[in-house]
Amino acid sequence: MLFALLAAISTRRWAVFERNTRTIVFERNTRTIVCAVSEGPAIPTALVRVDKLLAERGVGSRKDADRLIRAGEVEIDGEVLGKSDAKRKVSWECTPIVCGEPYAPPPLLAAYHKPVGVFSTMRDERGRPSLSHVLPESWRKQMHPIGRLDADTSGLLLFSRDGALTHKLLHPKYEVEREYVAKVDGEVDKIALANTLKKGVATIEDGEEYMVYAKLLDASAHTVRIQVAEGKYRMVRRMLANCGHPVVALHRVRYGQVLLGELPEGESCAVEGAAQAWAESVGRIPSDPAIHD
Repeated sequence: MLFALLAAISTRRWAVFERNTRTIVFERNTRTIVCAVSEGPAIPTALVRVDKLLAERGVGSRKDADRLIRAGEVEIDGEVLGKSDAKRKVSWECTPIVCGEPYAPPPLLAAYHKPVGVFSTMRDERGRPSLSHVLPESWRKQMHPIGRLDADTSGLLLFSRDGALTHKLLHPKYEVEREYVAKVDGEVDKIALANTLKKGVATIEDGEEYMVYAKLLDASAHTVRIQVAEGKYRMVRRMLANCGHPVVALHRVRYGQVLLGELPEGESCAVEGAAQAWAESVGRIPSDPAIHD
């Protein structure tokens, strides 16, 4: 199945730009899809070699890790490792201390407050601002963005270390809510707009017409707060424009039960507490084998 999917994607000129052992992320122009290669946790809870663990946490290459171990600069669970410990297997969940600095495991989800002008790609060939350095260094190799926000959209962007969870958070079947605040042209008739969004708005995707539905949560003269349950390319902008209210500025404030809150622009943090528990509950939902995209 995976090889068939890769072949189909290659014919549409998608390019692989990020992958780990459980997740492959494909990019084409300004759109992204994530393929969850297998079910279950993306990060093993079993044992892993020390040199591999340190490399994944951003310490450096395996050779760098081996050199640091031999120099007595690596400590795990209170024990300073020796010259022959590079291949020793330890728990993935441990926190190595390297040169006095802790390298904790990445969280299940991380939240990032994306500013306008940052492109939702891990690497940008044209040198534009990207996501390459927005997470702590020890998280970067094991986390990937969940979908994307357009360069001209700001707000909450999530990162995940679990490919199966990412798939569920992105696929419309699972109806994960996204909440946006938009400044729009034209004075808003709250009742009329709410009814239109509830009945559905016709938009075009890949040359085909389809209906998009949304819930209007609040509105003032030129600002609307809406909730949608899928995230197609520029969907919110196209939907509101087709309602007669072109978007001037768009800001995402919630994804599922993860709130942007007071997270400063340009900053990232681990998702914890009730939001983490919600993400874990989504991850436990059985996957539908009929869903392949």
